[in-house]
Amino acid sequence: MRIGQDALHIKHTNKIPSSCAYTKSITAIATEDAAGPNGSTATPEDDESNSGYRLPPAEIRDIVDAPPLPALSFSPQRDKILFLKRRSLPPLSELAKPEDKLAGVRIDGKSNTRSRMSFYTGIGIHDLRDDGTLGPEKLIHGFPDGSKLNFVTWSTDGRHLAFSIRGQDQEEEDDVGSKLRVWVADVETGKAKPLFQSPDVFLNAIFDNYVWVNDSTLLVCTIPASRGKPPKKPLVPSGPKIQSNEQKTVVQVRTFQDLLKDEYDEDLFETLCDLPVAEDIPIAFNSVRKGMRSLNWRADKPSTLYWVETQDGGDAKVEVSPRDIVYTQAAEEE
Repeated sequence: MRIGQDALHIKHTNKIPSSCAYTKSITAIATEDAAGPNGSTATPEDDESNSGYRLPPAEIRDIVDAPPLPALSFSPQRDKILFLKRRSLPPLSELAKPEDKLAGVRIDGKSNTRSRMSFYTGIGIHDLRDDGTLGPEKLIHGFPDGSKLNFVTWSTDGRHLAFSIRGQDQEEEDDVGSKLRVWVADVETGKAKPLFQSPDVFLNAIFDNYVWVNDSTLLVCTIPASRGKPPKKPLVPSGPKIQSNEQKTVVQVRTFQDLLKDEYDEDLFETLCDLPVAEDIPIAFNSVRKGMRSLNWRADKPSTLYWVETQDGGDAKVEVSPRDIVYTQAAEEE
């Protein structure tokens, strides 16, 4: 349903979780600090008394810091190409950021995305000429200097780009600058603007981020405004850790890294990820979680979702046919 030009378009279905999905029409869009290219704060002086990071000679620095070849992305019509610019190495501040290790996922809780995620530093657009040559570069502009860009995607008609922006790392407790915001850019002019007029709408990109529904509408997974701050780890445990094998139902699981260890881990995971914990997946190979999985958009039909639901309770040892059923549902009811 669309509600005017300046409204968020929320689409719900009784089979799809609606925890953080928004659609927003793009027509409603009204430094690393002074250091080396890789964020080093060392001084170039060769002073043996300096106990901090030290830089190698300029000749070596030029080799190490030389920008790599850009990543490429063709427009849907194959008439334009993006040059996604990047740096050779991540800054030390990026590698030193704390990460939450929860349920096998490494999470940057301040940014609400995967930890130590690489990023682009700029976007250039070139026309692809009929003779196979490239036209002059047009830079996407309008976003703050030093921004970290991710999830660059074309609209289906090739007239717009969507991407997320992270600012410089912040020291404030709220860390608003490190959260991701969605921006869109006009391919013809190169001008970029925030998708949402409100400065308090942030992208939740731990599992999903956003997708183009049509030429002018994005479906965005955002951080719920009512979520509040993540729980703080208690200094003193609330009680002893008890493990018992006296239950009638014993669920065997494989050993994975970074399993949830206590109630704090469970609360933090549910706060950051908004995903039900799957603790009862059988140990047999090819076993899966119960309920909906592999949720995605169909490529052959407009605004139509598909997902899979198991018929064997998720246990691969159970003999049943069919084992899985694929469901589809239109995002807009006819």
